[in-house]
Amino acid sequence: MQVSAETARNLRHFLAEATSNAVRHGRASQIEVAIKAAPDRLSLTVVDNGLGFKDLHGSYSGKEMSARSLGPVSLRTRAEAMGGALTLQTSKSGTKIHVEVPL
Repeated sequence: MQVSAETARNLRHFLAEATSNAVRHGRASQIEVAIKAAPDRLSLTVVDNGLGFKDLHGSYSGKEMSARSLGPVSLRTRAEAMGGALTLQTSKSGTKIHVEVPL
């Protein structure tokens, strides 16, 4: 898979922040990362077994998080800057962050 240097840099920062947040804030002991490519887009999913987001339970789109000022602002901002979409699923047993970006 080949992506632009800018996309690779943004995805690297996204992954680093998502995993750091899972350990630091969520106290996760396990993290799973999946990267999938399609002809026109790339998806990155980070799933952890941490404590989830405080006072958040359920699934949220990036637009919903933005409108309600919820979730990981820097991850949402980075996804939007790449022209992508972020979704968040969180509960007391872990979090799943998924981003899709165009190639």
